[in-house]
Amino acid sequence: MPLRNRSELATKFTYNPHNETWQTHKVRVVVDKKPFAQGGMRVCMKLYELEDSGDFVPCVAKVFKKETNSKEYFDEALTQMAAECFAQEFNKLKTKWKVSFLPVNVMMLNERNGQLCNVEPLLLGDYVKHNDNDGNVETSEQLPQAFTHFTWEASRHMLIVCDIQGLADCYTDPQIHSIDGQSFGRGNLGQHGILKFFKTHKCNRICQALKLPPTDRKIADRQV
Repeated sequence: MPLRNRSELATKFTYNPHNETWQTHKVRVVVDKKPFAQGGMRVCMKLYELEDSGDFVPCVAKVFKKETNSKEYFDEALTQMAAECFAQEFNKLKTKWKVSFLPVNVMMLNERNGQLCNVEPLLLGDYVKHNDNDGNVETSEQLPQAFTHFTWEASRHMLIVCDIQGLADCYTDPQIHSIDGQSFGRGNLGQHGILKFFKTHKCNRICQALKLPPTDRKIADRQV
């Protein structure tokens, strides 16, 4: 059956950082029946969004495994957008290293009792998880670790962006741990999460090239 014949109505929420509001408009989408991947908290399904040109754009729809309130979906989107802001600050350093986070929005499936999901572009390839939100280091890649360290300094010791994963240096599904433990979704482990990262982090050549302060003193003094 052609995609157009399977399409359903949805409401797309896109955040406007200039006036700090969510803007909405109606779209038509097609959602696959079965998930193709899953993480610790969410399942992933392919979603195709119909553009004005008549083409369907492949995306990923992410839905929480456990029933949750709508705020969780908006928090997830804001977390990823905040991570992208830090990525842009990182890229302004004009080094050879660049990172980015996928754009994300919230979508309500009107014909499914208002089911919410987070939607982002579909990247083809093997996703790699470099670190998680509990201080574990999953790969030997230096850039993800250095970027997380950078966010601590760039935020003036207010938060870190971790749980770095994605395709090459384009990331998705980050987690933010903040000093006060507020906002940024259920995965925000606050000061505990920040300490977990620094207890396993070893400054590498990228940290040194960026002149990021060594972290061993911060852990010894518990300066978080």
